[in-house]
Amino acid sequence: RDVSFYGNLLVRDVLPQLVGPLRGRSISCADGGVTAASPQIALDLSLTEDLQSWKGEADASVASLVAGTVRADRLGLLARFEGTAAATRIDVDADTARVRGADFAAGTVSIDARGVVGSAAPKLDGQIRFARASGNAAMRRALMNSVGSLAETPLGPLATKASVALSRMLADVGG
Repeated sequence: RDVSFYGNLLVRDVLPQLVGPLRGRSISCADGGVTAASPQIALDLSLTEDLQSWKGEADASVASLVAGTVRADRLGLLARFEGTAAATRIDVDADTARVRGADFAAGTVSIDARGVVGSAAPKLDGQIRFARASGNAAMRRALMNSVGSLAETPLGPLATKASVALSRMLADVGG
């Protein structure tokens, strides 16, 4: 909603380029599954003559991002991309403060990913790092209860100790 582009549209050798800030009150996917509040995007985007492929960089900040039951505050993102609607190679570095979902929360989350997005399912490889993360009591109880079926097996004592340790770890972790 209320999205505006206050940059320059340059055309060189019939190739358009958009350079400048893209801002809005909010941006949502068509199905409403993902919504970004107060996006501010420094865009440098070059297009081919037929507008069917692109190359560029986006340096973005978002006040909050909501995807289903997960919410993240103060997202910063740097993305480099090149491709078409069918397949775009992308390199993303993102950091966010306070991520929370139905069963967990994290003080900070950092993502470094590379891959391909487009008409097929995304294929990404990278790392997710987090600090001050925790699972709620219900999540930890479910984990503990899940090893109940192993209690009468040779793995029972080990599984019980491992689930207790994992439950304690999920109370407050980083990595």
